[in-house]
Amino acid sequence: MKLPAPRLTSLSSLVAALACSLAFTAHADFSTGFETTNGAYTAGSPIAGVDDNGLTGTNAWSFFGGGSSSNVTITNVGAISGAQSLSLANVGSSVGATVNLAGAVDYTQKFTVSFSFTALDAIGAAPLFFQLGSNSYGNTQPNWLRGYIGAGTSSSLYLFQDSTTNGTSVNAGTKISYDGSPVGTYAALANDQSYTLSLTIDPTTHTYTDATLNGTSILNSLLAVSNGEIPYISGNLTNATYLFFVSGSSSTGSNILIDNFSIANVPEPASLTLVLVSGFAWAAFMRRRATPSF
Repeated sequence: MKLPAPRLTSLSSLVAALACSLAFTAHADFSTGFETTNGAYTAGSPIAGVDDNGLTGTNAWSFFGGGSSSNVTITNVGAISGAQSLSLANVGSSVGATVNLAGAVDYTQKFTVSFSFTALDAIGAAPLFFQLGSNSYGNTQPNWLRGYIGAGTSSSLYLFQDSTTNGTSVNAGTKISYDGSPVGTYAALANDQSYTLSLTIDPTTHTYTDATLNGTSILNSLLAVSNGEIPYISGNLTNATYLFFVSGSSSTGSNILIDNFSIANVPEPASLTLVLVSGFAWAAFMRRRATPSF
């Protein structure tokens, strides 16, 4: 008994369908756990100058702030996951790390930013700021995302938001408590407790379309302020690809860990459907090819 030769036309069609589906869904993305497998991350050494092997080109982390790069290091003490995390240790002035994520994702399509953080010590009004925006740090610069972690008696996640789409100023924004208590009441930041923040941004509408804190949706809290608009300032986000993690200048003595950062485009439902259809077609083809013909 001899199996019939596969029909090249069918095979070619399926390969073309798969290639087409991948073309629709393929996207660059970037994630790092600050581990040695991601690049030259070394416990006890500053992050400045480290070129993560998940980044395109020659982008490397840089020190940001008025202190010392030795206060923005890789640590294996209290790591959130794996063996290492990024540590921001404030000793009297604002310090942080920044990296250019140009090419990491398609910033004209919907994308998700996610990272974890732990407060080994949370001191001062804002022990951790974060921003994805222009290469100039600050709330008057174009931003996809900008916020901070509050500490003390009014501890909260605070996200800056625009008063109007394509506006020129950022309003008071919104606060979300860490412990799930009602908005408007804030428990003190729990030291040694880890939190994961995930935010999905639609660049065409300049809004958050999904937002979770430790897996719990906080989207309604964002939509309650300015309809969840992102800090799209002056209508220019062409070069808003720089990620910043910075400690507040009034947070002397604080120590914040950051881990599991990722940024990735969100596939559209139509593209996912195309992938599934192509996959089923490929499976059917291979099954028919393996079935003997008498």
